[in-house]
Amino acid sequence: MTSAQCSVNSSNGYSVNIQITLRQLLKPSSCPNGYNYNLRIGYTVTFSGSNIPGNLYTLQGRAYCGDQDHFFSMPTSGGTGIIDTGSNPWRGVSDCSTATLSSLGCRNVVVTINGPGIPNQQVNCTAALLPIHLVAFDAEAATEGVKVSWTTAMEQDNERFTVERSLDGERFETALEVPTAGNGNAVQDYSVVDPWSFSGTAYYRLRQTDLDGTETVFDMVAVDAPTRRNIRLHPNPVESDRITITGELTAGRATITDATGKVVYTGMVYQTIDVSQLPSGTYALRLLDAEGRAASTATFTRL
Repeated sequence: MTSAQCSVNSSNGYSVNIQITLRQLLKPSSCPNGYNYNLRIGYTVTFSGSNIPGNLYTLQGRAYCGDQDHFFSMPTSGGTGIIDTGSNPWRGVSDCSTATLSSLGCRNVVVTINGPGIPNQQVNCTAALLPIHLVAFDAEAATEGVKVSWTTAMEQDNERFTVERSLDGERFETALEVPTAGNGNAVQDYSVVDPWSFSGTAYYRLRQTDLDGTETVFDMVAVDAPTRRNIRLHPNPVESDRITITGELTAGRATITDATGKVVYTGMVYQTIDVSQLPSGTYALRLLDAEGRAASTATFTRL
């Protein structure tokens, strides 16, 4: 992949920051006489400073593969997304099965921009090969929070990854930092759990940092929180041998963890659970749905 970045300053006090990632060639698998092709492009457009407008007037781009260009438009209000170009230029070489962004010289990006305090102009965005090749990135609700996983096929001069989360897809905060598993061309799989509880939909993205401090932000993904159900435990505190669960019970499994997070009980969901073997202390009881996600949590104290 190739990443291009540029920033345009307005006379009104705000700046437009643009990152464009050339992600993939869209091409046929067989081409005995040549082929038409397009590009899959990721973009992130953010605003900083003061007097930020609701919209620009124009925000378009052209990505060049050698002397062939691919036109695309970006939302004038900013944001993050993926675009498939439709310029469909013809390449009269039968190399579609082996062609890559690098072999076709897909490096230069020119952005046309116009807005309040920004006269209509074309800006050359500096392009460079990304220090990693991100094959996949995903986030999903898990028992203890959100499981975030990604795969790289190449890493060079990479120092670390930062997993970021957001409730609105615009304002992100750091969730976890993960060091590189090692530079080279080998496939690397990463998987971490963010112990975060939320309702509705959240958004996760990956930030990569080079050894020299240069950063690249990749496209975000959405994750839906599992449906939470209300349960109650009694008696609480528990002096007897059993604890009773009432409320919205569903088929699945139950786990009990102690104050250190160690699982001390696991079994099918029953209305009563034998806790006679548990020493005095505070515990968390979680009911898991059929997919193993936490559907409800309640705490109790064993006397």
